[in-house]
Amino acid sequence: MDLSKIYNPDHSDENRAELDSHADTCVDGANTIPLWFTEHHASVSPFIGEYKPLKDIPIASVAISWDNPVDGSTVILVINEALYFGNHMPYSLLCPNQLPHNGINVNDTPKIFNSASSHSITIPGKLDLPLRCVV
Repeated sequence: MDLSKIYNPDHSDENRAELDSHADTCVDGANTIPLWFTEHHASVSPFIGEYKPLKDIPIASVAISWDNPVDGSTVILVINEALYFGNHMPYSLLCPNQLPHNGINVNDTPKIFNSASSHSITIPGKLDLPLRCVV
């Protein structure tokens, strides 16, 4: 079934994860639950030099849930070793350059530009998470 025809969450939904091609790793926000923290921390530099880097950002592995609109089931996804911002950021960011390195397919071309695109994040043989364009 094509989930893109029925999956239409509120655009203001903060319980979401967005693709961020500007980042080099995933970012965990308030919509995740920490499972464990590493002993490592990172400094995070913004995309322009007018802002100071954020220092001592913890690295965590977290759980985030997704409710399947087709059958109502809930899937728990684990994001390993990402920057943990917790309540300082309402949603999470997924790095589309990092996901394929871990065997997850990112098909982020909207169907309007390629009708063969699934426009989804796919965990092969397990799960297809539909993407949505926000303008």
